[in-house]
Amino acid sequence: MNIFIESALILSAYMTIMFVFAVWRRDNSIADIAYGLGFMLVAVYLYTHQTVTPSIRSGLVTLFISLWALRLAYRIGRKNIGKGEDFRYAAWRKEWTKKGKIYLLLRSFLQVFLLQGLIIFIVVMPGILANTPQIDTLQWYNLVGAGLWIFGFIFESVGDTQLDRFLKLKKDGKIKANIMKTGLWKYTRHPNYFGESMQWWGLALICLMGVENSILAFASPVLITYLLLYVSGIPLLEKRWQGDPEWENYASRTNAFVPWIPKK
Repeated sequence: MNIFIESALILSAYMTIMFVFAVWRRDNSIADIAYGLGFMLVAVYLYTHQTVTPSIRSGLVTLFISLWALRLAYRIGRKNIGKGEDFRYAAWRKEWTKKGKIYLLLRSFLQVFLLQGLIIFIVVMPGILANTPQIDTLQWYNLVGAGLWIFGFIFESVGDTQLDRFLKLKKDGKIKANIMKTGLWKYTRHPNYFGESMQWWGLALICLMGVENSILAFASPVLITYLLLYVSGIPLLEKRWQGDPEWENYASRTNAFVPWIPKK
């Protein structure tokens, strides 16, 4: 079977199962936890079902995607489990329920689960391509990609850890600031998003020229970077702070995405 069709079928079945589970739990935010694990499912399945001997490239990409997926699923799970449906999905549920249960089910399946499955399919492209027959050994630019992934993973992890510490101190009343402005957050308003993007650019570079149709791997970082910059990342998060004096001052001095020395 064509590896792209096989990957699409795996994701369709997986997201359908997650949808059924979400209906039973009345909690569509399960899709957030399922999201990261979907990447790992595809990458690991393809790696373990190769018809050729696994390569260093396929091993690296599969390992990197798995580490990214496990960290994301753990982080979201720790944040969401036991706290009910996320407010975004709860608002959609309330709106969609007004048009009937069938409408609710269809919108939930298509907009929440199937759409996320499509996004996973595009973003996990380096994982798909890396598990096809290799046409070249690793070159220097592939190793640069591996280094970029490691840099992005550390950058995102450190940024998340710093934010978690800040939120805990704020909750305990030990600090009065509302906006995180220290650590990596001094140089970019979204170090976690920047690190996220760098990881997928790194994975695309690992595949560059090493597999057939390697250019398709770049659909992954292009899509994820676009979503972070213009759709569900920065715009959605920053909208809630618009008009806040502390935020406006911070935003006027600090880059939104690419780290840079803040303006004085």
